[in-house]
Amino acid sequence: MGLKSSHIGEKSRDARHKRLQAVSLIADMAKDERVDFVIIAGDMFDSHNIDDRAVRSTVEVLNRFAPVNVFVLPGNHDPLLTGGIWDRIAWKEAGSHIRLITESKEIQVTNSAVLFPCPVTQKLSRTDPTAWISGRTADDRRIRIGLAHGALDVLPSPGNFPIPSDRQNRSGLDYLALGDWHSFRRHDRSVYPGTPEQTRFDEAEPGNVVIVRIDEAQKEPVLTKRHVGQLTWREYSTPVNDETDVRALRSSIYGNRAVSEQLLRIRTALVPGIPQNAVDSVKSLREELAENAFYLDWPVETVESPINISSELPDGIVSEIDGVLQSILDGNHQEMPGSLPVNIDSSVVPEARVLLRRLYTEGKS
Repeated sequence: MGLKSSHIGEKSRDARHKRLQAVSLIADMAKDERVDFVIIAGDMFDSHNIDDRAVRSTVEVLNRFAPVNVFVLPGNHDPLLTGGIWDRIAWKEAGSHIRLITESKEIQVTNSAVLFPCPVTQKLSRTDPTAWISGRTADDRRIRIGLAHGALDVLPSPGNFPIPSDRQNRSGLDYLALGDWHSFRRHDRSVYPGTPEQTRFDEAEPGNVVIVRIDEAQKEPVLTKRHVGQLTWREYSTPVNDETDVRALRSSIYGNRAVSEQLLRIRTALVPGIPQNAVDSVKSLREELAENAFYLDWPVETVESPINISSELPDGIVSEIDGVLQSILDGNHQEMPGSLPVNIDSSVVPEARVLLRRLYTEGKS
């Protein structure tokens, strides 16, 4: 909550509202499914610096969960700090069914289940937050549930607050609920549901919650993944040879959910010699999506008739700039201007070369 989402410009405010709608949907689902309790595994707030209105809106939607108990774990974006977001006056309006977890100690959540929470108290750490959870004793027949925020060591890259992948076995946990990873991921009885609402284009499987059923201690948990995300983020990068390619792109976009609920990043490469009717169709599709999509990132230069990229440029600054761009494309960009943008989005440089030629051509005319 409170995520600025400045990368989607003026639609960021609408995206924040969609997150509230997603949480409201989860509240309805929790009641319909008659769950015993809800757990939020950290990073409920994007930071301690969001405005009070965002905190109030979050509290209002959390209050809708009543009478279902909600256990809130501070994460690395909203760690438990004095004077932080958890001390805001707006947070004091949270109902009695909402419990902010402030200590690493057992919590009896039902007659048969106990929670082992691991609240985060700082932004960065290389310490395992789950290390305090002891193993199961022979006479412990309770359902043991771990709740932590950090990086399980099976993730693609080492992360903040490292957690060993065998923590569930070391500590005799029937289930380990995890936060921090934005996509759904399961490793045995350790599960990241992911973010209820997607936040970036590169998130693989976001927008879900997980309903967990555990019948008794040391029995396999039954997971039901439910999609609650209100928006879909999709990327397309495709060459366009003729109208067949345009129709295929259109079909893929419209074959998902309503365009008004999609954030789209599209890069088209119009091949030399493309028929004019195909160029017109691409332009028409772009105009249509610009008007109807929730958000559209589709540079206008990628729908123009292609310019021969091999055409010679005159000696001088224009040619020198083109040489730098070519070097970046060749992979010799580590110490060159433009290295950061190309690492973020490899399509930037080809688009820049096309723009350079277009500007030169228009300047001559």
